[in-house]
Amino acid sequence: MPAMRCLAAALLTSACWIHGAAAGTVWTVPGMAPNLQLAVNVASPGDVILVAPGTYTEVVQVDGKGIAIVADGNPALTASLATLEVRNIPAGQTFLLDGFLLDLPDVFLGPDIPFVAEDNLGSLRLQDCTFRGDPGYQGQGQLGAWPGTVAAQVRDSASVTFHHCTFEGGDGASLFDEDIDFTATDGGHGLQVISSTVDLHDSFARGGVAGSFYDTVGSTGRSGGSAVHASGTSVVQVHGSTLIGGHGGAADCDFFGCGDGGPGGSGVLLAGTSHGSVRDNTYQPGTGGPAGGFGALDGSDGQAVLVSTPGGTLAEFSATYRGFDVPSPVREGAAAVLTFTGEPGDSLLLFGSLASNHIALPGHQGSFLVGFPLLLSGITLGSIPAAGTMQLLVPITDLGAGIEALPLSLQPAFVDMNGAWLGPVEMPVLLDGSL
Repeated sequence: MPAMRCLAAALLTSACWIHGAAAGTVWTVPGMAPNLQLAVNVASPGDVILVAPGTYTEVVQVDGKGIAIVADGNPALTASLATLEVRNIPAGQTFLLDGFLLDLPDVFLGPDIPFVAEDNLGSLRLQDCTFRGDPGYQGQGQLGAWPGTVAAQVRDSASVTFHHCTFEGGDGASLFDEDIDFTATDGGHGLQVISSTVDLHDSFARGGVAGSFYDTVGSTGRSGGSAVHASGTSVVQVHGSTLIGGHGGAADCDFFGCGDGGPGGSGVLLAGTSHGSVRDNTYQPGTGGPAGGFGALDGSDGQAVLVSTPGGTLAEFSATYRGFDVPSPVREGAAAVLTFTGEPGDSLLLFGSLASNHIALPGHQGSFLVGFPLLLSGITLGSIPAAGTMQLLVPITDLGAGIEALPLSLQPAFVDMNGAWLGPVEMPVLLDGSL
């Protein structure tokens, strides 16, 4: 191993990380707490909740606590929840969710959203998670209709990042019998951002397919969901991701005429005065729904990126996406595996801290997401080889007396002849070997 890699490995496990680190408590579920909400209730800022594999049919609420909720297992998703709401994380604190599936079970009735973040001044970091929106309902009896729900919603939050996440907007409901059903409904967005700052890296997002009219109702077809929908005063960066819009719904005809087909969803839709930046994404916009019949129009197709209002702005970056991954958690005695993916010949730098940040750096085509003080300040790790991938194995030694867990904030920068390009942030959690 080259000398600089040895230095980085030493620094990652040296006392510099421990200095000033809060000795948070690790709560195990089930174990120390029978369910996740109880563990959240007793946890304090800086604590880690370690969740065993399993299905937890809970509606979990985190209010005002910068804690880490980590699925304990292999890198595959090992724990699932019904819904999670995170609110009022204070400035200077970080909330982490790592390795969860959020999926509403069939016993839940109504248009619930699997993940909601609201009114957060602090930082939210979500990695290796899947969010699945609830299907729409066409309405019968005493229950009204609702659209497919968004998979995740971020509202009025200052710093939220998603890395290696999947968003599946709920599909809309179709109308098959106008004498029984109320209406067809729209598809849900994959990720909805409202007046918030959000970075999305190396993820998959799909808008829900709209419901269609299959009975004699001359209504306009419903709308497919967008993969990412930003509104208000949002700032979103979407890099290295796959974005699929939901198809628009089909219309039908009645005695008075035929309806137009519904519009397809876009990869990224910017509304209000939102600003978006995109880099090296794959787009598959949704197609418009078919018209109901003669004299009507097919719905409009979605776009890769749609700025739908005059106040919205878009920056399209040209650099190739560079990736970074660290499976978590990692216990003492094991090795953290840091995987960097870039262009052959890139010089690789690594920044690290115990804190989070969110500074947009358009000149480096990303955001600087590691807080101050920096404990790894651009350590040089060498160059990306011809294969385009470099791995660094870092043995995790003793965390020190009184330290049960240590969430790190790590972010690489890749330097070529044209500039320095920021990669995503990863937050591996180092654990005491006894846990």
